[in-house]
Amino acid sequence: MNLSDLVIESARKHPQALAVRSPEQNLTYSELDALANRLARALAELGVRQGSRVGIWLDKSAVAIALMQGILRLGAAYVPIDPLSPVLRAAMIIRDCQLSAIATTHSRAEQLLKDDFADIKCLTIDKSWPEILVFSDQPIERLPQEDHELAYILYTSGSTGKPKGVCLSHQNALAFIEWAAEEINVQPTDRFSNHAPFHFDLSVLDIYVPFLKGACVCLIPEGIAYIPQRLVNFLLQEKITVWYSVPSVLILMMLHGSLLEVQEHSLRIILFAGEAFPLKYLKQLHQHWQDIRLLNLYGPTETNVCTYFEVKNISEKQTVSIPIGKACCRNKIWGINHQGKEIAIGE
Repeated sequence: MNLSDLVIESARKHPQALAVRSPEQNLTYSELDALANRLARALAELGVRQGSRVGIWLDKSAVAIALMQGILRLGAAYVPIDPLSPVLRAAMIIRDCQLSAIATTHSRAEQLLKDDFADIKCLTIDKSWPEILVFSDQPIERLPQEDHELAYILYTSGSTGKPKGVCLSHQNALAFIEWAAEEINVQPTDRFSNHAPFHFDLSVLDIYVPFLKGACVCLIPEGIAYIPQRLVNFLLQEKITVWYSVPSVLILMMLHGSLLEVQEHSLRIILFAGEAFPLKYLKQLHQHWQDIRLLNLYGPTETNVCTYFEVKNISEKQTVSIPIGKACCRNKIWGINHQGKEIAIGE
């Protein structure tokens, strides 16, 4: 199964349901499906084929999500590039990943062309938009594709040296997406927040889990990503039912956004990952919202998530941090001792 099949199927079952909500543009599943087909044809005109790698150097938007879908429908893989990246970092990713094309803005494309990228094909979303809309929105011819083939590449922050591209297959991503949808019992009425940027692995859950079930993802603009009161207002105004972010963002909302004073809301589950959640603040969150499920997700970019732990009881006397939990997504987990041997339970 291809990740774009999730939208195709939801467009068939829930054509008028809202798929993506953003300040600039809302797309129903039918509209997202149609736009993805147009973008796929525009990219095919540039020479994108099965096996190609295509960069997406755009601000977070519904169009960026449609581009992901369009790229996947060609049997290609997409590579999100941090929209706040300087041109030198974007250039490094282009060279390292051997991109055959990039979707970006006209101004960013001009910067790349000045940096010795005269041969790369650019789809300038802003300047080329009228031409893109002329392409047919009908389903494109799909070539057979294996589950293990590449779907997307996410670049690490480079905190331990040179950033590296982590390659994820359709099979890898779907194992996590299907597990998450079942574990949190996603319904078409759910509304997911998307706080993480698209080049960060947390966004995979935000985007594809709702697409699997015909639910809606609400994009949090980069401009308010660390403004706590705006984030709390977003959560309430958008009637978010599933929130997913790093713990530090939730702590910001608690300390400076009056999150713990909120009484009426639509939340039913809070997911967090990417860093440890200090016990002091986790206790406060759990005590305030005991009827909301709290799940700690853990895993490197290579697995997206490999373990999870549901926070059900935290006593006032507890001083030990919560564990990373048990295996998910059909994973196997084990410990290794100093001799490199697998340890036994209880050792």
